[in-house]
Amino acid sequence: VNNAGGTITANGGNVNFQSTVTVTGGTLTSTGTNELENIGGLVTLNGVTLTTGSFFYDVAPNDLDLEGTITNNGTLYADDVGFAGPAVVTVVGNTNLNGSGELLLNLVSLNATTGSTLTQGAGHTINGRGTINASIINNGTIETGYGNGNVLTLAGASYTNNGAFIVTDNTTLSMPSGSVLTNYSAISSTLTGGSYQVLSSGNGATLSLPIGPVLTNAADVTLSGTNSVFAPINSLVNNQGGFHILNGQTFTTSVLGLLNSGTVEIGAAGTSPTTSASALTVQGAYVQSGGDTIVNGQLTVEGGPFSLNGGTLQGSGTVTGEVDNFGGTVSPGNSPGLLTIDGDYSQSLDAILNIEIAGTTPGTLYDQLAVSEVASLDGTLDVSLIDGFTPSFGESFVILTSGPSLRMGTFDITNLPAGLAVSYTSDSVVITAVPEPATAGLLTIVAAGMLARRRNRR
Repeated sequence: VNNAGGTITANGGNVNFQSTVTVTGGTLTSTGTNELENIGGLVTLNGVTLTTGSFFYDVAPNDLDLEGTITNNGTLYADDVGFAGPAVVTVVGNTNLNGSGELLLNLVSLNATTGSTLTQGAGHTINGRGTINASIINNGTIETGYGNGNVLTLAGASYTNNGAFIVTDNTTLSMPSGSVLTNYSAISSTLTGGSYQVLSSGNGATLSLPIGPVLTNAADVTLSGTNSVFAPINSLVNNQGGFHILNGQTFTTSVLGLLNSGTVEIGAAGTSPTTSASALTVQGAYVQSGGDTIVNGQLTVEGGPFSLNGGTLQGSGTVTGEVDNFGGTVSPGNSPGLLTIDGDYSQSLDAILNIEIAGTTPGTLYDQLAVSEVASLDGTLDVSLIDGFTPSFGESFVILTSGPSLRMGTFDITNLPAGLAVSYTSDSVVITAVPEPATAGLLTIVAAGMLARRRNRR
C-alpha cells in the first residue's frame, strides 16, 4: 500500500491488516477505542507516521517490521501474552524511531536483520518486558514495565545510551556479557553519556550491565528507593556527572573517598531529612572542586574533612563531619531552609555563605546554618531578600549558630540589602533590620526639632 500523502484511519471500527502487507509513507490514525490491528500475517511499516493518541496492535503469532523513518506519536503495541506462537518485531535496515510515542513490548522479541541498527529519537520510549536483539542508539528512553519481577533483556550486539535507561519497581533491565555498552570505557573505568535510573518503591529494581567497576561517573545515575541495585557504581571514587541517592536509598563509598565536580544529590528537595532516610557515607575524604552537593538527607564524611574547594553545598539535611569551605559557596536550604553541620565549619577568605530571607521563621522562611561545634568565619556573606519580603525595623534573623561560645572570626565582606546590618555573638551571627541612612537622618532632624520646641517653651 503506497500511502504517501494519504491517511489510513480507524474511526467507527478497527482497521485490520491481514496476510502480508507493506504500508509505505503517509499517516496512520485511530480514534477513541478503535485500533489499527495486525491480525493475520506480516505487516511492514515503512516511513509512516502514527498520530497522537493512535494505537497500532500487533498480536501473536503475527509479526511487525519497521523500516525507514517511523514517526510514532501514539502506541505501537506488540503482545504475546495468551496467544499461540511468538510475536516478533523486526528492524529492517538502519531504522529511525522518532516521535513522542511508545513501542510497548509484552513478552515480545525486538529483532533486527543482519547489520541493522535502530536509532531511537529523543522523546520516544521503548517499554516493556521481553528480549531486544537489535542494536540500538538510544536518544530517548528504554524502560522496563509490568512489574512482578519481569525482565527486559538487551541482547543485541551493541548499545549506545544518550538518553535514559529506566528500571521501574520490581523489574530488571539486563544486558548479557555478549553485548557491548559503548558508554563504558574499561581502560579508564568510566561511564559516560545518558542517564541510568534505578527506581524501586520497596520491591527492588536492578540494572545489570556487562561492565566493570565504575570508578568515574560522567553520566547521570539515580538510585531511588531501598533495594535499588546498580552494582558497578559501588566502586565510585570520582563523580563528574550526576549521582542521585533518593527516597530512602543509602550508599557507602570505599575508603578511597570521593571527588566531586558534578552533582551529588542526597534526598529529594522538599523531603524532610527525618523522613527521607536517604544517606551517603564517604569512608575517606570528600573533596569538591566544582558542581554541587545537595543534602536533603544525611551526608557522613568519616575519613577526613569535606573540603569545599569550589561549587556549592546546599540543602536542608545534615552533614556529619568537618566542613572546610576553602573556595565554594554554602547555601542552606532549597530556598530557604536549614542546613545542619554536625561538626566544625571553617570558611576561608575566598569562600561564600549565601543566605536568603523571605520571612521571620528560621529554617522555613529564612536560611540558617546550624553548626554543632566551632564556626570559624572569614570570606564573604551574601544576603538577599526574596519573595517580595521587606523586614520591619528591629526584626532580627539568626542566620548562623555554633556550639556554645564557639563562634570565631567575622566575615571579611558582607553584601547586605539596604536597611540590614550584621552583628555577632559568641555563638551566632545575626542580621537585623535597622533604619536606612535617609530615615535615620530624618529621625535625627525630627528629634532635634522636638528638643528645640521644648527649650523655647521654657
